[in-house]
Amino acid sequence: MVSDNILVTKLLLREAVRGYLISLKASNYSPRYVEAMELALRLFTDYAEAKGWSQLSQLPVFHIKEYLVYLQERPRWFGKRDQQEHSVSASSVETHYRRLKTFFNWLVGCGRVTRNPLDLVKHPKFEERVIPTVSGKEMPSLLELVDPRHARTEGELSVI
Repeated sequence: MVSDNILVTKLLLREAVRGYLISLKASNYSPRYVEAMELALRLFTDYAEAKGWSQLSQLPVFHIKEYLVYLQERPRWFGKRDQQEHSVSASSVETHYRRLKTFFNWLVGCGRVTRNPLDLVKHPKFEERVIPTVSGKEMPSLLELVDPRHARTEGELSVI
């Protein structure tokens, strides 16, 4: 049986997240990437603290799975944008999973945890959207549709 314990040293989750974000900034990651990581880790930290899991020692694999289920069930935008409460997309949950995995990989590299707990969590699946493309043969017909010379009527006297 695989142990669920990842603790090496006592460390508050919020302190670990702060250290990770400082490390990203010091390593000259893009501000947008750091901001995205900060948002994902803030959501995770807020959830964990509300559940009483403020220390890394209180984060067994089961709790991380519980958080991923919470993400799947919570309304997008926390229900603030419109009256209909749509759930978070599967790709958003997968993105949070990847960001958490990156964070815990950093903790392993720093010697704060013995292994990444997300290695024991199955990677969330999502269906990628297939965006239709235009073939080379279809392109001239498509461009002809937007050609302004074909949009005018015979009665118009405009100069191009």
